[in-house]
Amino acid sequence: MLAHMPMTNGGYGTQVTAGRAVGTLASNWSVAQIGDDNGDGASDILLIDSAGDLAVWLMNGSTVAASLAVGNVGTTWKVQNTNAN
Repeated sequence: MLAHMPMTNGGYGTQVTAGRAVGTLASNWSVAQIGDDNGDGASDILLIDSAGDLAVWLMNGSTVAASLAVGNVGTTWKVQNTNAN
């Protein structure tokens, strides 16, 4: 189960303000990166599976607005964890 957890900075560090289930991933999929991939101001979720297939969940809050296959990068490539902008 993948969860969306909005955060705030309450002056003493980051605090989880809420939690909501977003979806369930098969065991061969994992989160590669979170960032605003489509420029709408919402964090999106880039996923990768054990064969190197990439997919993205374009998010609207804690709702998956669209799920897109991106392509296959193979098993020797890694997604660099930087700001997706």
